[in-house]
Amino acid sequence: MKIKNSIDLIENFYKENTLIAIVLIAIFVFFSQIISPVKAKNTIDHLLPIFIVVLCLEIIFIRNRYNILKRLELKLDIDFEYKSFTSGVEFDNYLDNRLKKATIVKVLHINSQTSNKRENRRYYEIIDNFVRSGKCFRRIFSDSNNSDVYKWMKEDLLKFQKDKYFIHLLDKLKVYNIRTIGIMLIDDEEVCFGGGYVTSFEHPTISVKNFNIVKFFNDYFDYLLFNSINLKNDENINIEILNQRIQELES
Repeated sequence: MKIKNSIDLIENFYKENTLIAIVLIAIFVFFSQIISPVKAKNTIDHLLPIFIVVLCLEIIFIRNRYNILKRLELKLDIDFEYKSFTSGVEFDNYLDNRLKKATIVKVLHINSQTSNKRENRRYYEIIDNFVRSGKCFRRIFSDSNNSDVYKWMKEDLLKFQKDKYFIHLLDKLKVYNIRTIGIMLIDDEEVCFGGGYVTSFEHPTISVKNFNIVKFFNDYFDYLLFNSINLKNDENINIEILNQRIQELES
Protein backbone atom coordinates (compact mmCIF):
# COMPACT_ATOMS: atom_id res chain seq x y z
CA MET A 1 0.00 0.00 0.00
CA LYS A 2 2.85 2.43 0.87
CA ILE A 3 4.61 1.63 -2.44
CA LYS A 4 1.41 2.28 -4.37
CA ASN A 5 0.86 5.60 -2.59
CA SER A 6 4.47 6.60 -3.38
CA ILE A 7 3.96 5.76 -7.06
CA ASP A 8 0.77 7.81 -7.14
CA LEU A 9 2.57 10.76 -5.49
CA ILE A 10 5.43 10.63 -8.04
CA GLU A 11 2.95 10.35 -10.90
CA ASN A 12 1.02 13.39 -9.68
CA PHE A 13 4.27 15.37 -9.47
CA TYR A 14 5.45 14.08 -12.85
CA LYS A 15 2.29 14.79 -14.88
CA GLU A 16 2.19 16.23 -18.39
CA ASN A 17 4.48 19.23 -17.76
CA THR A 18 7.49 16.96 -17.53
CA LEU A 19 6.80 15.50 -20.97
CA ILE A 20 6.46 19.02 -22.40
CA ALA A 21 9.84 19.95 -20.91
CA ILE A 22 11.44 16.85 -22.46
CA VAL A 23 10.08 17.77 -25.89
CA LEU A 24 11.40 21.34 -25.57
CA ILE A 25 14.84 20.07 -24.50
CA ALA A 26 14.92 17.65 -27.45
CA ILE A 27 14.17 20.52 -29.85
CA PHE A 28 16.85 22.64 -28.18
CA VAL A 29 19.45 19.84 -28.55
CA PHE A 30 18.51 19.32 -32.19
CA PHE A 31 19.17 22.96 -33.09
CA SER A 32 22.30 23.02 -30.88
CA GLN A 33 23.85 20.30 -33.03
CA ILE A 34 23.56 22.63 -36.01
CA ILE A 35 25.03 25.65 -34.22
CA SER A 36 27.60 23.98 -31.92
CA PRO A 37 27.99 20.19 -32.31
CA VAL A 38 30.54 19.88 -29.47
CA LYS A 39 28.37 21.59 -26.87
CA ALA A 40 25.37 19.62 -28.11
CA LYS A 41 27.27 16.34 -27.56
CA ASN A 42 28.13 17.36 -23.98
CA THR A 43 24.53 18.29 -23.34
CA ILE A 44 23.34 14.92 -24.67
CA ASP A 45 25.81 13.08 -22.41
CA HIS A 46 24.40 14.88 -19.37
CA LEU A 47 20.76 14.41 -20.44
CA LEU A 48 21.08 10.69 -21.22
CA PRO A 49 20.72 9.54 -17.57
CA ILE A 50 17.67 11.79 -17.20
CA PHE A 51 16.04 10.20 -20.25
CA ILE A 52 16.72 6.73 -18.80
CA VAL A 53 15.03 7.75 -15.52
CA VAL A 54 12.07 9.18 -17.43
CA LEU A 55 11.74 5.96 -19.44
CA CYS A 56 11.72 3.89 -16.25
CA LEU A 57 9.06 6.16 -14.74
CA GLU A 58 6.91 5.77 -17.85
CA ILE A 59 7.13 1.98 -17.57
CA ILE A 60 6.17 2.13 -13.88
CA PHE A 61 3.22 4.45 -14.54
CA ILE A 62 1.95 2.36 -17.46
CA ARG A 63 2.14 -0.79 -15.34
CA ASN A 64 0.35 0.98 -12.47
CA ARG A 65 -2.48 2.11 -14.76
CA TYR A 66 -2.73 -1.40 -16.23
CA ASN A 67 -3.14 -2.92 -12.77
CA ILE A 68 -5.84 -0.38 -11.92
CA LEU A 69 -7.71 -1.22 -15.13
CA LYS A 70 -7.44 -4.96 -14.43
CA ARG A 71 -8.89 -4.50 -10.94
CA LEU A 72 -11.69 -2.38 -12.37
CA GLU A 73 -12.34 -5.00 -15.04
CA LEU A 74 -12.63 -7.71 -12.38
CA LYS A 75 -15.17 -5.62 -10.49
CA LEU A 76 -17.20 -5.01 -13.64
CA ASP A 77 -17.18 -8.72 -14.46
CA ILE A 78 -19.02 -9.60 -11.23
CA ASP A 79 -22.46 -10.96 -12.13
CA PHE A 80 -24.61 -8.81 -9.86
CA GLU A 81 -27.71 -6.76 -10.54
CA TYR A 82 -29.78 -5.02 -7.87
CA LYS A 83 -33.10 -3.19 -7.96
CA SER A 84 -35.18 -1.65 -5.19
CA PHE A 85 -38.84 -0.69 -5.26
CA THR A 86 -40.39 2.03 -3.13
CA SER A 87 -43.91 0.56 -3.12
CA GLY A 88 -45.93 -2.56 -3.81
CA VAL A 89 -47.40 -0.86 -6.87
CA GLU A 90 -43.93 -0.24 -8.30
CA PHE A 91 -42.96 -3.87 -7.71
CA ASP A 92 -46.18 -5.13 -9.31
CA ASN A 93 -45.44 -3.08 -12.42
CA TYR A 94 -41.97 -4.61 -12.59
CA LEU A 95 -43.32 -8.10 -11.97
CA ASP A 96 -45.94 -7.76 -14.70
CA ASN A 97 -43.24 -7.23 -17.34
CA ARG A 98 -40.77 -9.66 -15.78
CA LEU A 99 -43.12 -12.65 -15.66
CA LYS A 100 -44.01 -12.27 -19.34
CA LYS A 101 -40.48 -13.54 -20.05
CA ALA A 102 -40.23 -16.04 -17.16
CA THR A 103 -41.03 -19.76 -17.26
CA ILE A 104 -40.71 -20.87 -13.61
CA VAL A 105 -41.66 -19.00 -10.42
CA LYS A 106 -41.17 -20.30 -6.88
CA VAL A 107 -42.64 -18.44 -3.91
CA LEU A 108 -42.00 -18.94 -0.23
CA HIS A 109 -44.54 -17.70 2.36
CA ILE A 110 -43.43 -18.33 5.93
CA ASN A 111 -45.92 -17.32 8.63
CA SER A 112 -48.49 -16.12 6.07
CA GLN A 113 -50.96 -13.48 7.12
CA THR A 114 -54.64 -13.03 6.25
CA SER A 115 -56.00 -13.38 2.74
CA ASN A 116 -57.49 -9.85 2.68
CA LYS A 117 -54.10 -8.70 1.36
CA ARG A 118 -55.47 -9.70 -2.03
CA GLU A 119 -57.41 -6.43 -2.05
CA ASN A 120 -56.12 -3.56 -4.20
CA ARG A 121 -53.16 -5.52 -5.56
CA ARG A 122 -52.34 -6.39 -9.16
CA TYR A 123 -49.95 -9.05 -7.89
CA TYR A 124 -52.61 -11.78 -7.86
CA GLU A 125 -53.86 -10.90 -11.32
CA ILE A 126 -50.26 -11.06 -12.57
CA ILE A 127 -49.74 -14.51 -11.00
CA ASP A 128 -53.06 -15.71 -12.44
CA ASN A 129 -52.02 -14.64 -15.93
CA PHE A 130 -48.65 -16.32 -15.48
CA VAL A 131 -50.21 -19.64 -14.44
CA ARG A 132 -52.94 -19.50 -17.12
CA SER A 133 -50.24 -19.11 -19.77
CA GLY A 134 -49.09 -22.66 -19.02
CA LYS A 135 -45.99 -21.80 -16.99
CA CYS A 136 -44.93 -23.42 -13.71
CA PHE A 137 -45.71 -21.80 -10.34
CA ARG A 138 -44.72 -23.45 -7.05
CA ARG A 139 -45.60 -22.14 -3.58
CA ILE A 140 -44.54 -23.22 -0.08
CA PHE A 141 -46.51 -21.97 2.91
CA SER A 142 -46.16 -22.80 6.59
CA ASP A 143 -48.68 -23.87 9.20
CA SER A 144 -50.77 -20.96 10.47
CA ASN A 145 -53.36 -20.24 13.15
CA ASN A 146 -55.30 -18.20 10.61
CA SER A 147 -57.96 -20.27 8.82
CA ASP A 148 -58.12 -17.67 6.03
CA VAL A 149 -54.67 -18.79 4.88
CA TYR A 150 -55.92 -22.34 4.38
CA LYS A 151 -59.06 -21.12 2.62
CA TRP A 152 -56.82 -19.07 0.35
CA MET A 153 -54.71 -22.13 -0.51
CA LYS A 154 -57.80 -24.29 -1.04
CA GLU A 155 -59.31 -21.70 -3.37
CA ASP A 156 -56.13 -21.59 -5.45
CA LEU A 157 -55.85 -25.38 -5.64
CA LEU A 158 -59.38 -25.67 -7.00
CA LYS A 159 -58.97 -22.76 -9.39
CA PHE A 160 -55.68 -23.99 -10.85
CA GLN A 161 -56.12 -27.77 -10.52
CA LYS A 162 -55.57 -28.23 -14.28
CA ASP A 163 -52.58 -25.86 -14.42
CA LYS A 164 -48.93 -26.19 -13.40
CA TYR A 165 -49.71 -24.64 -10.03
CA PHE A 166 -48.29 -26.54 -7.06
CA ILE A 167 -48.74 -25.89 -3.33
CA HIS A 168 -46.68 -27.42 -0.52
CA LEU A 169 -47.55 -27.23 3.17
CA LEU A 170 -44.47 -26.92 5.38
CA ASP A 171 -45.43 -29.18 8.28
CA LYS A 172 -42.18 -30.77 9.48
CA LEU A 173 -40.61 -27.45 10.51
CA LYS A 174 -42.52 -25.20 12.88
CA VAL A 175 -42.53 -21.42 12.60
CA TYR A 176 -44.13 -19.52 15.47
CA ASN A 177 -44.45 -15.76 15.89
CA ILE A 178 -41.58 -14.76 13.63
CA ARG A 179 -42.31 -11.91 11.22
CA THR A 180 -40.71 -13.01 7.97
CA ILE A 181 -40.51 -11.70 4.42
CA GLY A 182 -41.81 -13.26 1.24
CA ILE A 183 -39.27 -14.74 -1.16
CA MET A 184 -39.82 -15.17 -4.90
CA LEU A 185 -37.40 -16.99 -7.22
CA ILE A 186 -37.75 -16.31 -10.95
CA ASP A 187 -36.22 -18.72 -13.49
CA ASP A 188 -33.47 -19.65 -11.00
CA GLU A 189 -31.69 -16.39 -11.93
CA GLU A 190 -33.40 -13.75 -9.78
CA VAL A 191 -34.61 -13.54 -6.19
CA CYS A 192 -37.09 -10.94 -4.89
CA PHE A 193 -37.56 -10.16 -1.20
CA GLY A 194 -40.56 -8.45 0.39
CA GLY A 195 -43.41 -7.56 -1.93
CA GLY A 196 -45.67 -6.15 0.78
CA TYR A 197 -47.88 -3.10 0.62
CA VAL A 198 -48.08 -2.28 4.32
CA THR A 199 -44.54 -1.74 5.56
CA SER A 200 -42.35 0.79 7.35
CA PHE A 201 -39.39 0.20 5.02
CA GLU A 202 -38.44 2.86 2.49
CA HIS A 203 -37.84 0.10 -0.07
CA PRO A 204 -40.27 -2.71 0.87
CA THR A 205 -39.15 -4.93 -2.00
CA ILE A 206 -35.76 -5.61 -3.58
CA SER A 207 -34.60 -7.76 -6.48
CA VAL A 208 -31.17 -9.38 -6.81
CA LYS A 209 -29.61 -11.19 -9.76
CA ASN A 210 -26.48 -13.06 -8.74
CA PHE A 211 -25.66 -16.74 -9.30
CA ASN A 212 -24.41 -17.49 -5.78
CA ILE A 213 -27.15 -15.57 -3.97
CA VAL A 214 -29.92 -17.12 -6.08
CA LYS A 215 -28.41 -20.59 -5.64
CA PHE A 216 -28.37 -20.08 -1.87
CA PHE A 217 -32.10 -19.34 -1.80
CA ASN A 218 -32.85 -22.09 -4.31
CA ASP A 219 -31.15 -24.56 -1.98
CA TYR A 220 -33.13 -23.11 0.93
CA PHE A 221 -36.35 -23.49 -1.05
CA ASP A 222 -35.51 -27.13 -1.88
CA TYR A 223 -34.75 -27.81 1.79
CA LEU A 224 -38.18 -26.53 2.83
CA LEU A 225 -39.79 -28.38 -0.07
CA PHE A 226 -38.31 -31.63 1.23
CA ASN A 227 -39.95 -30.94 4.60
CA SER A 228 -43.37 -30.16 3.12
CA ILE A 229 -46.51 -32.04 2.12
CA ASN A 230 -47.28 -31.80 -1.58
CA LEU A 231 -50.94 -30.78 -1.87
CA LYS A 232 -51.04 -31.16 -5.64
CA ASN A 233 -49.35 -33.14 -8.38
CA ASP A 234 -50.03 -33.35 -12.10
CA GLU A 235 -53.08 -35.59 -11.55
CA ASN A 236 -54.56 -35.04 -8.09
CA ILE A 237 -55.10 -32.41 -5.41
CA ASN A 238 -55.18 -33.03 -1.66
CA ILE A 239 -57.95 -30.88 -0.23
CA GLU A 240 -58.64 -32.95 2.87
CA ILE A 241 -55.59 -31.69 4.78
CA LEU A 242 -56.75 -28.10 4.25
CA ASN A 243 -60.37 -28.90 5.17
CA GLN A 244 -59.23 -30.62 8.35
CA ARG A 245 -57.03 -27.67 9.37
CA ILE A 246 -59.82 -25.16 8.65
CA GLN A 247 -62.21 -27.19 10.78
CA GLU A 248 -59.72 -27.38 13.66
CA LEU A 249 -59.17 -23.63 13.66
CA GLU A 250 -62.86 -22.69 13.40
CA SER A 251 -64.28 -25.22 15.83
